[in-house]
Parts: sequence; C-alpha cells; structure tokens
Amino acid sequence: AEEIEKTMQSFGMPMGPLTLLDEVGVDVSHHVASDLASKFRDRMHCPEGLSKMMADELLGKKNGKGFFDYDEEGNKSLWPGLGKIWPQKPQSEQPTAKEVQTRMLYPQLVDAVKCIEEGVLFDPVDGDLGAILGVGFPPYTGGPFCMMDAIGIANVVTELDRLTAAYGEQFKAPQLLRDMAKKGQTFYGKTRITLPGKK
Repeated sequence: AEEIEKTMQSFGMPMGPLTLLDEVGVDVSHHVASDLASKFRDRMHCPEGLSKMMADELLGKKNGKGFFDYDEEGNKSLWPGLGKIWPQKPQSEQPTAKEVQTRMLYPQLVDAVKCIEEGVLFDPVDGDLGAILGVGFPPYTGGPFCMMDAIGIANVVTELDRLTAAYGEQFKAPQLLRDMAKKGQTFYGKTRITLPGKK
C-alpha cells in the first residue's frame, strides 16, 4: 500500500490513490464502484475489499479509519489491519514501481479511447483537460491522449496486449486504437485522426 502511494505520487498524481479514497470516503467510493459495475459489467467491478471495508465501517478520513488511521490532529498512518482485507503477495512477487504505474494508468488510457469510440468525447483535448483537472491525471503528461501520442499509439497497443495477457481483459486495446496504430494515426498533430463532429 505504501509503495502504491509513493509510486503514483512520484509519477505526478497530486495525492496517492489510497489517500484519495479515504478523502472522498470509502462509502462514496463503494457506491460509485457498485453503480459503475452495474452499468458496465463487461469492464468494471466493485472490489470485494471495498465491500469488506464498508462492513467494518472503515469509511476513511470522515470517521478516522480507512486505508489509514487518523489521530485527532489529522495525522495519518497506514491502518495495520489492511492486510486482512487486501492480502499482500510475498515480496518476491511484488511488482516493480514501473509496473504499478503502468497497471494503474493504462486502464485509464483504455477508457479514454472508449469515450471517443462511444461518442462521449468528440475532441481529445476535452478528455485531456477533464482527466487532469477532474481526476488528477499527471499534468506533465498532457492527459491520456497526449500521453498516448508521446508513447506512440503502436507502442501503447503492444503494451496493452502484454498487460491483457498478464492481468486480464480490463487492459484490452480498443479497436479504434488498433486501427490508429495500423494507419500511423495520432490524436493530435498532422497525423491526427478525424473524429465524428470534428473537421
């Protein structure tokens, strides 16, 4: 848990993801995850650990206990019972910092592309701004679409294929991204893809 926090902050997130869950509230996070899972069963689920935390009234900062314990001054320390709800693999099986970053960021890239595919977004700049200002995507990347252009669309697809084989369908590259890779297209610049409603 500490490594996830440190690794994602070092990558440019304003706060660690577990801190964010505690700040928002585990109950709110559980409600949102459950709602999304009911609407997008093919690609989202509510983690069992969140349900266990709810049952144990570990609601986050609002009641002083969540992923972290909080004292009266608001100082926090990692909750010592976390391993009972979220079992930890042996040290020999722990992922590298880069793999943690990849596993946390690449599903966001997949969903960004799906927003274009499904007509939720008509312009990548809206997705980039929304991701940075709305959900704390690392600002220096320019947002998910800028990040994919910088990495190279074909490289993103290759990495998603590796992640899918290793961890599951949540990393599956959208068809739009595969088509872009074959055609040498990007989201911005001279080789940018022509999107519906955009000339």
